Amino acid sequence: MAKKTSLSTAFPLEDPDSESILASRARALAIEEQTVTWAGHGFEAVVFSLSGERYGLDLIHVKEVVRVRQVTPMPGLPGFVAGITNVRGKIFSVIDLKFFFGLPGQDHFEHAWLVILGSKEMEFGILVDEIIGTRSIRADMIHTSMTTLTGIREKYLKGVTRDAVAILDGAKILSDEGLIVKQ
Repeated sequence: MAKKTSLSTAFPLEDPDSESILASRARALAIEEQTVTWAGHGFEAVVFSLSGERYGLDLIHVKEVVRVRQVTPMPGLPGFVAGITNVRGKIFSVIDLKFFFGLPGQDHFEHAWLVILGSKEMEFGILVDEIIGTRSIRADMIHTSMTTLTGIREKYLKGVTRDAVAILDGAKILSDEGLIVKQ
């Protein structure tokens, strides 16, 4: 059995002041723990970009996020349905939010991401340009009175954060009869 030794025994500091210098550096670089106080309810959101705009969706409606591998177009579907895709053996409809929201952009999906939304009644993926990350959103961070989105996007909007992330209503998107293709 090997004998255990501490780092300071195995690698002694040559300079007697080194220990105090290292301790002062550690104190200077230490980050204070911050306590977050929630004023009201909040949620975790996935934040993504779409035609240069930032959007967020409550993670409660997000099943997973994957890179788009292939979208297979299907004939006779509305224009907002880009097609279908296979994610680990499960087939999902793919909604092109750019088309659905009337946003500019090309239909190139090679570098796109798929945010898979789900509820008891429905599951499908929405195409997004880039995943920015996840973040905590407090209810008091969302401004509902100063919405700048118009048209169909306004229907699915909960509000906009102070830093211009449009928070979409995942429950409304998942329950919208207009997104159900009945063919």
